[in-house]
Amino acid sequence: MESLDENSNLIAQRKSLLPWWVKCVGWLFVVMGALSIPLALFTLLPGSEVNIETFGIVYQGNGISIELILIVLINLFLGVTALGLLRGKTWGLNACIANGFVGIAICLIVMFLSISNDY
Repeated sequence: MESLDENSNLIAQRKSLLPWWVKCVGWLFVVMGALSIPLALFTLLPGSEVNIETFGIVYQGNGISIELILIVLINLFLGVTALGLLRGKTWGLNACIANGFVGIAICLIVMFLSISNDY
């Protein structure tokens, strides 16, 4: 019973350390992640035209493509990690650190591809 009480105190303490702007941006990421799947499904409707970009990966058009799937997965990852951080979970903090490294890696890969292949 004591460890449960200590765990809830730790989560409350972590939540209180987040400044208001991190909470606002975090909720934006959660909403963006939640809306990414309906947006991908919207591309299947006839006559729909979607323009979306994340970390330099661009998708324009309708229908499912590799770029769209990659953008949806990235947005879902951003949303889940933001939710974990906002809830004060240990895995959320670790996921946000991994999120930073993954974001840097994606940006570097996209920059290299844009220089070498005129992406």
